[in-house]
Amino acid sequence: MKLALIPPFAFAGDMLLSNYQLVLPECFRSDVYTAKVYAMRAQGRSDFIMLDNGAAEGNAWHPQALQAIAREFKVDEIVVPDMLGEKDGTLDLLEQYEKELTPDELREFRHMGVPQGQTEIEFMACIDAFAEKMWIDTIGVPRHMLQTLGNKFARVRLANWIIQRHPGRFKVHYLGSSAQMLNEAKMLQVATPWARGMDTSMPYYAAFHGIDISEPDPPIIARPENYFERAAFEFGRAYLEANLMTLKGWLH
Repeated sequence: MKLALIPPFAFAGDMLLSNYQLVLPECFRSDVYTAKVYAMRAQGRSDFIMLDNGAAEGNAWHPQALQAIAREFKVDEIVVPDMLGEKDGTLDLLEQYEKELTPDELREFRHMGVPQGQTEIEFMACIDAFAEKMWIDTIGVPRHMLQTLGNKFARVRLANWIIQRHPGRFKVHYLGSSAQMLNEAKMLQVATPWARGMDTSMPYYAAFHGIDISEPDPPIIARPENYFERAAFEFGRAYLEANLMTLKGWLH
């Protein structure tokens, strides 16, 4: 399973350690971040770049704005706008996205649909709707499922249901890692080794809180406010290096 790191701006260079990337549109306010994303297409690099839609950061972007950013940075895949926890709202945004773009624009990039809901049945209904849109290539399984459904196996269950219900139809990506279960990535790799990848900022904010994620039963923590603007010295270097090594070991 491939790993896409979401570091604070002070560690933006860490993104170049991988060839699998999730870039966030709101982060382009940072010149350092922007330069690193441009660098992903320089010197013959073959990065696979996904463009997030901003919903998880509280700022959903318009379809045309996402398309413009995607063209500027030559991304491979766009995360279709969604509404956190809302099945009907997400499916409405899906239809709006399709109506806003021409067929040629829809084919210009790969697209990732993000199922939403408050029950497992609602998440599944979203995926069935995505399956009818042949321009959707990937399912992004959201991290809030663990908390919303109260089940630490929620994402594993949904991912396995996807390949059984729609065999060969979708790639699967895990959007973020849950703060409810810092070692979830280890379980995801064991249970769904066929999944394409996951993105996360968890090794960084765990280091910020002075937590080694390899320890048994790590506590529930949250990403700190103003995470992206935090200074490098606020992240314990020893914890950060250990956490990155642990996470990469889990996924590879």
